[in-house]
Amino acid sequence: MHMHAHAETHGHTRMHTHANVFTCTHTYACTYTNTHICTCMHSHAHTYTRMYMYVCTCIHMYVHVRTRTHMHVHTYVHVHTHTYAHASTHMHAHAHTYSHAHVRMHTYIHMHMSVCTRTQICIRTRMHTCMHTYVHVHMYTQLCTCVHACAYTCMYTLMHMYVHICTYLHTAHTYTHVHVYKHTHVCTCT
Repeated sequence: MHMHAHAETHGHTRMHTHANVFTCTHTYACTYTNTHICTCMHSHAHTYTRMYMYVCTCIHMYVHVRTRTHMHVHTYVHVHTHTYAHASTHMHAHAHTYSHAHVRMHTYIHMHMSVCTRTQICIRTRMHTCMHTYVHVHMYTQLCTCVHACAYTCMYTLMHMYVHICTYLHTAHTYTHVHVYKHTHVCTCT
């Protein structure tokens, strides 16, 4: 009977440090549509007062031009009688005619002006009830950029950071909010 006893002990400690850093960035877009159906019913009384003034100015102008022509005709006869010493009588007569014209022009201008004013006040009361339904569609686009950074060292601390940046693009508004997620892990490497 043979008996062999063998005892062997292997002992080693292995420790290494492994560092890894990576960063991931990606962008995605989401479009959201919110639809609201609203039914509104309202009634109101509306009273309004209307006052207007009516001013009328009338100008009447009457122009009358009258022309009158007047002509005078004068005719006269001039008789000369000459008596000479030799007992002979000689009569000389001649007639002279001339015309004289008169032009008369008369102008009449007549002007008439009248101003009339009228004031009217109107008061009305109107009441109506309105019921309407409308559909409100709210649409916006969300652009998100995610930055994922992870750095860890074995047998040390794993730091995990996640940055979430969202930009909302509305019809007339743009706003941005940032989410930061930070995780801490402990990892051991063997």
